[in-house]
Amino acid sequence: MAFARTVIVEPAVEDYLREEERKNPPLRNVLRALEWRLARQPEIGYRVPGYNPPRYIVRSQPYRMPVPRFLRLLYRYTDDEVIIEFAQVETAGDVDE
Repeated sequence: MAFARTVIVEPAVEDYLREEERKNPPLRNVLRALEWRLARQPEIGYRVPGYNPPRYIVRSQPYRMPVPRFLRLLYRYTDDEVIIEFAQVETAGDVDE
C-alpha cells in the first residue's frame, strides 16, 4: 500500500472551497478525489517555475453541474504533508487547454 501524506488546506482556501461547494455540491467529491491522489502521488502536478520550495498545480477532470467545470489546486509538499495554498474553480470556457 502506498504511503499517504497528510493533506493540509490553508484556511483561506477552505473558506473559498466551502463557498464554492454551496453553489456546486459535486465539488466536494472532486476535491476529496484530488486530495486522495495528492496524498499518495504529489509529483503528478505541473511544477511552477520560480518557486522555492517548489509549487505544483494540478487540475481535475471536467465535471458537470450544470456546465463542465474544473478545480485547480496550487500546492507544495514535503515527505509527510501536502499543503494546498490556492484553489480555483473554472468553467470549461475559462480554462486554457
